Amino acid sequence: MAAQLNLQSQTVRFWLFILIILICISLGQFFHIDFEQYKAFLLKFPLWLSGLIFVVLYVVLTILVWVGPNDFFRITGAAIFGPYISTVFIYVAEMIQAIIFFHLSRKLGRGFVEEKFRKKEKNLEMVKSHSGYLGIFALRINPFIPYRFLDLAYGLTKVPFRKYFTVALLASAPRILWLQFILAGIGLSIIKDPKALLQTMLDYLLTNYNALLFSELYLLFVAVVSLLAVVAKVLGKRKKRIK
Repeated sequence: MAAQLNLQSQTVRFWLFILIILICISLGQFFHIDFEQYKAFLLKFPLWLSGLIFVVLYVVLTILVWVGPNDFFRITGAAIFGPYISTVFIYVAEMIQAIIFFHLSRKLGRGFVEEKFRKKEKNLEMVKSHSGYLGIFALRINPFIPYRFLDLAYGLTKVPFRKYFTVALLASAPRILWLQFILAGIGLSIIKDPKALLQTMLDYLLTNYNALLFSELYLLFVAVVSLLAVVAKVLGKRKKRIK
């Protein structure tokens, strides 16, 4: 009876978790901030205070609204503060978000997963085997995998928060710097025509040698780390079979 009540409780938490996700996604269609007003507002203050305001707005709005704000703040941050200072501000904001989303997922979702799959421990162990330091690093540095997805997904696993957060601290900086470097060069044209993002980035890279070289080195690093993570996983499986 106690086990059944516990499962029901975890199920309620899990569906509350799903409801929060759906609400945050749906709020994206109402999100709009005028860049000129936003810029004028931030430039009223000294750099340290405008940076603090930027980080607070980034964290609060991108927690409540999941479609739109991240890109807006990254683009406008690059335009207002430049690639390097905006990298620092966004890095701090993303680390705060990692803490929030990881624990949100763990508190509301993990209990349900454990209860539902407690008889399938092999499935959970398989997820855990893909969650070594190198594996997490490879996913976190990959520019095609959203941070929010990783924060929520690892919150559902048995990976300790300290382990995930330590890797996030190391892997996030180069990825954010690369993106802010590109966005600072592209400018605000992306906001006017978001659908042309890839073409705009391609045009910029083909006409800017430093940006192209930086991108090539970064993507090469991502590829090498990903390959090492795959090799490490394969070798780890072989060792287990031998034992």
